[in-house]
Amino acid sequence: MYCSFMLINYKVSNFRSIESEVELDLSSSRPIGLTNRALHNASESVVTTAAIFGGNATGKTNILLSYVWLVELARTSLYQWTDSIPVQPFLYREGLNKPSRFEVECEVDGLLYKYELDLDAQRVIREKLSYWPNGRRKSLFVRDFLELSKTAREFGPTRGPKTLLADSVLMISIARKFDLGPVSRFAEHFIDLLAVDMQTGLNSQVAIGEAPKAARSGGPFAWFADEPEGFYPSATFEVPLSERQSRALSLLRLADQGISKVKVVDNEVEHQFPDGQSQKGLIRNIQIEHNVAGEEASLDLFFESRGTTKWLNLISPILAALEYGSLILIDELDSGLHPLLVEKILALFSDEKTNAKGAQLILTSHNTNLLNHLEPDQVWFTEKTDDGQTTLYPLLDFRSNQIARADQRNRQYLEGRFGGIPNLEIDIAREFTYQTGKVKRN
Repeated sequence: MYCSFMLINYKVSNFRSIESEVELDLSSSRPIGLTNRALHNASESVVTTAAIFGGNATGKTNILLSYVWLVELARTSLYQWTDSIPVQPFLYREGLNKPSRFEVECEVDGLLYKYELDLDAQRVIREKLSYWPNGRRKSLFVRDFLELSKTAREFGPTRGPKTLLADSVLMISIARKFDLGPVSRFAEHFIDLLAVDMQTGLNSQVAIGEAPKAARSGGPFAWFADEPEGFYPSATFEVPLSERQSRALSLLRLADQGISKVKVVDNEVEHQFPDGQSQKGLIRNIQIEHNVAGEEASLDLFFESRGTTKWLNLISPILAALEYGSLILIDELDSGLHPLLVEKILALFSDEKTNAKGAQLILTSHNTNLLNHLEPDQVWFTEKTDDGQTTLYPLLDFRSNQIARADQRNRQYLEGRFGGIPNLEIDIAREFTYQTGKVKRN
């Protein structure tokens, strides 16, 4: 059984700290195991988890953010970016005068796809989508500026898609409005992304009906209560509420064994407007019940520890990704969490019982202990060059005898053998010294 969406390879250039092209390759040549899944239409497999390590300000976040930015543009360009495109190019040298480039290789519903995009602030320069329906590459469309190639006849007899084409509009955004066969299927699966702790800078606001399923069901309320009658549904789960509650509560109790129940409390409110009109609304709050020595007590989420609150907000999108087999990107996964909880998240994506639909997790982290729990093809490092640009390279770049012992990778990384660590050679102490007598106290 193949999964609906699997990211295989991602390339980006001229985005924030990324000047020259960097490549995140999730393909794996290892025999199929816990941490990789077979592709339906290719001989290789892909990893279900990839982790990026590196010093602060080396560009780890920008790699994830560039992918989120591209997905958000695919979701919103048809409706929001009519005058220009809010690109975020490399600010030095020729970055402002060059286009940004993105390339995505993935498998959708068992078929290989390749999406390519070049654009600047004024226009889409080139956009191309190919797929392999019978093991041979076939172009779905090639778009140069506002010109569509003849292969766009795959769209069918309707002229609607072409009439919506504009300098700042992506063709895959238009494909979400029409039934354009494999183009539309690619677009719908491509935007079904979950991203945690990342801001794209697009400032996009998309109606909930336009958001992907996984994103709509990534909030904590959906895992502990159904939507009240009369409100637009924010989740489209196939599993019943009792099972959703059981999954979420079991994960939440990993952070606090004393938690016995989570309640969603709904309070109706009436909003008064200056013109005298009023409108009813709903405020939803979460209360967590604790059982300590046989006694029950309820706490509003406000009074919970920072770690418990973060864990609650984190397990919601993780469960949504596992439910739909979606790609999820998490920046600094280890921030505020115990290392054992982080390892548990990795285990969720490795186990076929909990990840039956082949969800993928790409994360950044400073938790070097994770290096001892990951395969070499799951580990990447970032460094920033002397001229200010981000580089990305895999652990596999090193000789096999250097990386053979998994239990030593943490120590080897901290010793600097793989690079990707902060430069701590600056003499900070000197900046705090002063000569006696130069400072007087009143």
